Amino acid sequence: MSDQSSFWLMFRSMRNGDLMACDWTQLPDAKLSDEDKLAWTEYRQKLRDLTRDVTDPQPYVSIPKPNWLWPCPPGQTPGGPPPELTSNVTDIHTSTEAS
Repeated sequence: MSDQSSFWLMFRSMRNGDLMACDWTQLPDAKLSDEDKLAWTEYRQKLRDLTRDVTDPQPYVSIPKPNWLWPCPPGQTPGGPPPELTSNVTDIHTSTEAS
């Protein structure tokens, strides 16, 4: 298995874990306001979109979470990227959130 394949497997596993961790937010009896449920729905869509938008999974699996690359769950704020990395890694979420 190539390194790139390993990165993709880790990436999908991390993404799937994040989705499973918030499955409860979509249950009909979840004690969330409509606004909170919508925020969780949008977060989950951003997680699903990662597999479409990300072309190189290595940065996502190489930097401990939480970090600025992954979508941030509602109510949490990610830290910013280390200054030495800002010129090397593009945050796709900035461009997708603006659209």
